[in-house]
Amino acid sequence: MTDLTYCDDAYAAPLALTPLSLLPNGMRFRALDLDRLKASMASPVLVDLSNVYRPKVVEQAGFAYVAVGR
Repeated sequence: MTDLTYCDDAYAAPLALTPLSLLPNGMRFRALDLDRLKASMASPVLVDLSNVYRPKVVEQAGFAYVAVGR
């Protein structure tokens, strides 16, 4: 895939990035400040390929949330 942007820091991702995807090594992103993250995104969509977050917590923070493999 050529249209991907990889970042070591979720907050360093481009502001217009949608969706934000947590890849299988996403455990280091377990404690994201969801309010800060949401404020930096054009559209708050989180695709969790690691199943790091509980869906209810992310949805209550105002994200559209997709947990792959749950």
